[in-house]
Amino acid sequence: MLRNPVRGGGVEFASNLGRDLMKKILVALLLALALPAPAAAKELSKLDVCGPSGCNSTSDRALLRRIGEGSDGSVPADPPALAPFYTLVYHVRAGRGESFNGRKKVVFRTSFVPGAHLVRGTDEAGYVVWTTASQVFTNAVARLTRGLRPFPTPRITRVSVRGTFVTDPASYERLITITSENTDFVEAYDWAPVDYRSTRSSPWRGVLLEFSAKKHALLRNNRWIHLDSALSKQVQLGTPLTATGGNGFPLRWVGIAATAALVAAGIGVALIRRFRPWEPNPRRPEAAPVRGEAGPRGPASPSR
Repeated sequence: MLRNPVRGGGVEFASNLGRDLMKKILVALLLALALPAPAAAKELSKLDVCGPSGCNSTSDRALLRRIGEGSDGSVPADPPALAPFYTLVYHVRAGRGESFNGRKKVVFRTSFVPGAHLVRGTDEAGYVVWTTASQVFTNAVARLTRGLRPFPTPRITRVSVRGTFVTDPASYERLITITSENTDFVEAYDWAPVDYRSTRSSPWRGVLLEFSAKKHALLRNNRWIHLDSALSKQVQLGTPLTATGGNGFPLRWVGIAATAALVAAGIGVALIRRFRPWEPNPRRPEAAPVRGEAGPRGPASPSR
């Protein structure tokens, strides 16, 4: 299991209970929706898809079944850039003799970014989780968004690193989508939460990633991004991010480059030993002239 940092330092096993609970609820919903009404133990009784002007709701079992089939949260994804989005509100009702920790009904919210086909949720530990929405899910939700405008693209207003606010928070949007070719695991004990605030409640609000100053790395959605030292220093100081992006030269490429250099050097040594350019080119001995032919010093003597 992947490990997530504890806010404020240390390392612990990632808590996926929130996401697992959602997946179990949705699996139960699929089973319930496929069974006759008397046999259904749990059901997604209602779904609201909301934008700035209000919400469109449905209790259509067939439509809810398609939405459930495409929202199992099994495909993690990188966060998208800031974009228009919808808020999805799930109403789940327990069946007869069933409960959710003593409750007969639970309501949970996710965000859907239609332009990127991504869903944003939060696990029990408070970490942001992005997953890819299936085409089935996207098509089903599209039926509910007809005539409903999404929330507009939000604007980042505040960013804090380990509780200290940065200058020029808009420049820290880069960290939401920055990537690096090097995605090797990072063992660090100085992970600091990077907390974002926007003009309104949005998918890009909250602790979106963690930062390690000692390792020059980010941990985002259970993935590691390696930063160059200049950018890492700016994040550590909370200054505007003007340096270059992620470090795209992982250690394995260092090894490949070193091997290539050694091979090239070996070939060069072999060529030098073969041709020895520092030694003069020895003169070949002249062949003796053949009788009757002109030699190197003049014509041959006439025969008697």
